[in-house]
Amino acid sequence: MRTRTLALLAALCLLPAIGCGPEVPTVTITAIAPLTGEAQVYGQEIANGIQLRHERLQAGDEEIGYNVVLEVVDSEGDPAQAATLLETAFTSSLAAIGGVTSDEALAMIPVVNEADRVLLSPSASSPELSGVSEFFYRLYPSAEIEASTMATFLRDRLQVERLVVVAQDTAFGTSLADAIDSVWGTQLAGRVVFTAASDQNAMVDEALSYDADAIYVAASGSALAEAMQALRLGGFNEPHDYLAASSSLAIGSVLTEAGPAANNSVLTAPPYDTESLDEPVASFVAAYQEKHGTVPSYYAALGYDALWVYIEALSEVDVIAVPSDFLKGMRAVRELQGVTGNIQFRETGDVQKFTRIYQIVDAKLVDFEKYQKERRDELMKKIQENMRQLERANRN
Repeated sequence: MRTRTLALLAALCLLPAIGCGPEVPTVTITAIAPLTGEAQVYGQEIANGIQLRHERLQAGDEEIGYNVVLEVVDSEGDPAQAATLLETAFTSSLAAIGGVTSDEALAMIPVVNEADRVLLSPSASSPELSGVSEFFYRLYPSAEIEASTMATFLRDRLQVERLVVVAQDTAFGTSLADAIDSVWGTQLAGRVVFTAASDQNAMVDEALSYDADAIYVAASGSALAEAMQALRLGGFNEPHDYLAASSSLAIGSVLTEAGPAANNSVLTAPPYDTESLDEPVASFVAAYQEKHGTVPSYYAALGYDALWVYIEALSEVDVIAVPSDFLKGMRAVRELQGVTGNIQFRETGDVQKFTRIYQIVDAKLVDFEKYQKERRDELMKKIQENMRQLERANRN
């Protein structure tokens, strides 16, 4: 299972006929993720999920016709380094998992096209990645879907008329801001761009100067948490000052860093319920908690499912004579019920998933519509109880 490989066709022994005898062929999958740096909050969770799925495979309960060696390397959040690591990985690996951020994924695409080998991104969402290569797939919905969900919610559900977008100057932030702008329906009240070196006070002053009903923060990681804190401290904290955030807020460490500033804010994220008793979610959550002592974030689930997709694809391919043969297995993946839900890919390589609205209540992520219904039901019970008490008092 842990045989070190040197070259795909020579050392991997993908074909038993090439002198490998009856042994099961070995394939190497390389996971490239930011285990350090600003994006490590996502990369480490994703890597944890990938490794957990590999451990389950190594347990020997699944027969896929291949031994799978997993190698995990650190991109340090550097897109250029991620591309270099991918080029190195493709000298011995059949396929790779990587492109945790949109910046990294975009930098890795030329390597994918040159090598004709599959790259599966667990979490990149830039619309620019849609259909960019027949060898590129991703498990996270395009930013266009996330933006459309949020724009529709703010406009139709909360009746927001003036929206300001505060965007981090990254591929992720820019793509979300552009998508929100294109689907908003009317002209945005304003758009503020910030970087790590930006003056937060100036950013807040500019954002508040537009007198908006809602502010949408298109950012990730610490940048998202810090921007939300700055806006709340700057005065955007009245009952009807709607603060909205990207799906990045769904990860526990980001939510913790945002602290009280996140309360009552709303965000978009794909459905994911760690308290579900349904499989495979329940067993995944239990295994992750046992190993890491924490509830797995959606990003950990994405990592778990990323390797699962490759396992499913390998089970669909009898012989891999050349690396591109693996593409047949990827195209054969249909209706895979993973931890993150049903996995089906479009011809563009995009996963067929949608996002929904969540609200932060007492530092916890809750389904917005479900929470609002519970509040309405609770209020109705109180009203009914008050009416009963009034009726009893009148009779007495």
